This record gives sequence, C-alpha cells and structure tokens, in this order.
Amino acid sequence: MEWQDPVLEQHFIGHGGTVTCLAFSPSGKQLASASLDKTFMNWNLASSKGSLRYRAKPLPVTHVTFSPSGNLIGSSQGQFVRMWMASIQGKSLDFKAHTSTIRSVRFSPDGRTFVTASDDKCIKIWRTSRRKFVASLIGHTNWVRFANFSYDGNQIVSCSDDKSVRLWDTRISKQIHIFNEIKDCPLHVDFHPAKTYIGVAVGKNIKIYDMRYVKLLQYYPCHDGEIYNFSFHPNGNFMLTGSEDKTSKIIDLIEGRPVLSLEGHTEAVTAVTFSQSGSNFATGSKDKNVFVWKTNLEHDRKTEEKFIKNINGYRKAKLPKLSSREVKSKSSWHTLTTDECSNGDSQEFDKLSRLTSCTSTNIKSDKECTTDATTDDPYDHEQFQNEDNQPEIVDKENLVKICLNGAGTNIKPIENSIGTLLTSVDTLSNRMNELEKKISMLEILNTALDDKDKRHHSY
Repeated sequence: MEWQDPVLEQHFIGHGGTVTCLAFSPSGKQLASASLDKTFMNWNLASSKGSLRYRAKPLPVTHVTFSPSGNLIGSSQGQFVRMWMASIQGKSLDFKAHTSTIRSVRFSPDGRTFVTASDDKCIKIWRTSRRKFVASLIGHTNWVRFANFSYDGNQIVSCSDDKSVRLWDTRISKQIHIFNEIKDCPLHVDFHPAKTYIGVAVGKNIKIYDMRYVKLLQYYPCHDGEIYNFSFHPNGNFMLTGSEDKTSKIIDLIEGRPVLSLEGHTEAVTAVTFSQSGSNFATGSKDKNVFVWKTNLEHDRKTEEKFIKNINGYRKAKLPKLSSREVKSKSSWHTLTTDECSNGDSQEFDKLSRLTSCTSTNIKSDKECTTDATTDDPYDHEQFQNEDNQPEIVDKENLVKICLNGAGTNIKPIENSIGTLLTSVDTLSNRMNELEKKISMLEILNTALDDKDKRHHSY
C-alpha cells in the first residue's frame, strides 16, 4: 500500500523549557502547549493574528487541556489547577486541588466535570462550575501519572508509578478493574475510540488491552527509548507516539505495525496529539520546539473484527523491514524516515485481535468543530475575575514563528497588523483629546449661562 508522508506545516519557537503537553482546540484552529518554563502558549493556527502566552504562578506547567466547548483552558501548576477563559481578556480562577504536584487535568465529554491526577497518589473529580469537589478515587500507591474520562464519561482510566493501570466507574466512584501485570512504570494511558480498549505506554513498548476481558490484545516494541506520550487517531486506525529516542512514530493498528518514523526534534519527544478531526497532529520536545503536521493518513478505512489464531491460540510476528526515504523540505534538518522499530525482535500476542469497528465514533471535520457547544454552557462566567496574570500577546520581537511549505502565518502580516493597530490607537487618542476640548468649551458656556440667569433674576 502507498503511504503519503505527513507534511510539516508549522514550526513554533517560543518556549524556554521542555514542552510537557499539547492540546488542540475543538475547532482545530488553536494549539495549546505547556512547558517547564512556567508558561503555556495558545498558538493561533488559522490566521495571522498573534498567539497568546499565559503566565500565572512561578511553577512549571505540567498539563493543559481545552474544554469540549472550547471556551475554557485548564492548566496545572504544582498543587494548583487554573481555569482560563480562552480569550485575550485572560479572565481566570485557580484553586488548590492536591497536596502534591498535579500531573494531568482532563474534562469529561460534556465539560461539566474534570479529573485531576497527582503525585499525592489521588485522583479527584471536580464540578467545573464553582470548582466543587465531587469524589476521590483512592487505590494507587505511588504517583499517578495520568487520568482521563472514557468517551461516555462513565469511566476513568489511570496509570501510576505503582506499575498498575486502573479502571474506575465514575457513577459509584469505585475501582472496577486493575491491570497489574505491568513490569514497568506506565507513563501514559488512554481510551481507544472503539471504547472497549485502552492503550498503555510502558517502557519502550505500547500495549493494547481489552477492558471487557482484562486481557492484553496487542503489543508493539516500537522505540529505542522510553515512550512518554501517545495519541489515538479519531478513526481508531492509527496511533502516534513520542519517545526518549527523539522520534515520534505512527503505528497502523490494522496492519499491526509501525509504518512511519518522524525525525526532526533534537531531543526527546515528550508530547504528541492528534486534532479532533484527525487532519493534523502536533509534537513537542525537550528541545523546546513545537511542530504541527498535516496527517495525510487514510480517514475512511474501517477496522475489521478479525481474530488470528493458531493451534496455540496466538501467533508470533516480526515487524517487517521497511524502506527508508527522505522528504525534501525547505529545512535541511527535517527528515522523515520509515524504518524497522523492533530490531528484529518478535512480538507475541495473546489472542491477537484487529480492533473492532469504530464507525460509531463521529469524526468531526474542521468546519463542524467551530465551537462544539452542543449543550448548555456549564460554566458560570461571573466567577472569573480579571487578574494581573492576563495573557501576553506575543509579537515578532519575542517569538519567532517559522512556517514551512508555504503554509501558516508569516511575520510580515503580523508586523502590518501591529502597525495598523498602533495607527488606530493614535487616531483614537487624537479624537479623545478633541472631545475633551469640546467638553471644556461646553462647561465654560454652561457656566456663563448660569451667571447670566443669576443676573437676570437679581433684577
């Protein structure tokens, strides 16, 4: 089968530390990136308007996420969660949610609740409105690295340094399953769009589990370094990974093998994510850079229910030796290669399965995802206060934005926009001065008329 290579569309430079998390807005027009430099950025992908830098507490930003409506941005710094209005006004509120560093913040599908995971070994559920505490999920015995809601919001999956992955029922706030045969600390876990599977990043490997039978389905030894993060494509057919080995890889879950290795970052790839439409993905790294890619993957290919068995109930498979190719780009350092990911090691599958059909998952186009506000707004906007830590509009003097292949935003339109804005400000200032002069004249005339009336009445 012929593969179209992903295309690097935009390259963002602006962070002063490791990129810890990436999140597309529901519309796909914005990308939030969190960093150890104590800020997070809201990059504008759709126009030449400036991006925003959010700065609050003097602590590293460990996680950032958009609400389903796109109206709120949730971030975590130290023991605190801060909710920002996704606008230039920068209204926000924060509260202390845990007694130790918070590793992740994720909204429920309806946006009415969110879940936090922390180094204090606790997972907590909160009401988005008024920051009301709902429940604690207790069971992990070490740092909790990540927690997220299922697609229906009825379950939460979490992973911890206690070498376990746990499944929770949000309706009763109880643990319902535990995957504890993991021999290393999982760094990331998430639900597959088919809704009955979960993916786990363990060491240099990716594992896919069936939640119904609490069984391992697929196993991918696909990196030469520890895997920090992964993201499922919305159609469920592909997975994107980021690793300590400085690469991100795309795994075809139908073929059961990695198909592309993307090289470009100069240090470990610490954050990856697909957009909700699946048309783009982003990667972030310890090298402080953020890349936005055009996906160019098949969106309409359906998954088949197909169990592969032999007399022992499983098969052994080797990842095929794939050719390597280089993509010409305006940037000499950017190479895109397709290579063997397992060094010839075989992978064993316990009842290997092709993942079930994900056609029930609605994949929204960029046009359909303008705001995604399909329900009543659950947020009480009056509780947000204007604070000193308003977002900073980032201009060309403190941000270099490089766009490859003729896509995205150039510096010149931003410069022109700033010049136009300054001219408008000067014009407005002149008009205000003229208005003040007219008001002064009116006051003088009014005083003169009052004096005349007084003299008239005295006669």
